[in-house]
Amino acid sequence: MSELEIAGASLTGDRASNQDRLGWWAREDTVFLVLADGLGGHAGGALAAETLIDQARATFSGASLPLDDPLGFLRRLLVETHERLLLTGLERAPPTTPMTTAALVLVQGQRVWWATLGDSRVYWLRPGCAVQLSRDHSYAEELLEQGLLQEPLPLDHPWRSRLTRCLGGFPSAPPPHCGGPFGLAVGEGVLLCSDGLWGPLEADSFTRLNGSEDLAAATEGLARAAVERAAPNADNTTLLVARRGVASGEGL
Repeated sequence: MSELEIAGASLTGDRASNQDRLGWWAREDTVFLVLADGLGGHAGGALAAETLIDQARATFSGASLPLDDPLGFLRRLLVETHERLLLTGLERAPPTTPMTTAALVLVQGQRVWWATLGDSRVYWLRPGCAVQLSRDHSYAEELLEQGLLQEPLPLDHPWRSRLTRCLGGFPSAPPPHCGGPFGLAVGEGVLLCSDGLWGPLEADSFTRLNGSEDLAAATEGLARAAVERAAPNADNTTLLVARRGVASGEGL
């Protein structure tokens, strides 16, 4: 995957701690990217996010490549992580309920598959635009889909963070929103991000990642722009980008 450039950034914002986590791994012709936003209002948000990253790393490192069923791989990982979170919570004293969102992207060759739970998002970075692929699992999103909410909610509105699905907490693993494959053309990319990024910023601002010669600097700058826009109540802000075919980038 010498054509694929990866960059990530994670800022604490105005919170006391950062419960977002990210990770990516490359083997042969496959790259796996994962982003988690631990639910800060529940005990063990950071633990839940770290558990997803650890499970993803272990599962990918042991997988036989190329994957015959990439979406099946993503779904199984989410179920296994959900079950591990339930067990981990019960084993702690006192018992806790570790919960996290999940955004997963698998790039195999030049094709992309993805899966999400919660309100962490996946975008397809195309020339001049950022196309949202995922759908938020949130109360606000349900109201929008039912036509009961016409305007985006303020950043501090409680409905924005009221999730209807996530990893952990539920008796059984909820189904993710997933899709693919789609082709990643030269100059295109894929963006994973927590709500600390997409909440304060319009998706049009994500296009600065498309043509930047320094993807790492552009990624960090976008995270800082989101934190500054949301201050003094900025959430943890995390993004992870994979971009294909940029000649000036450091490849994998």
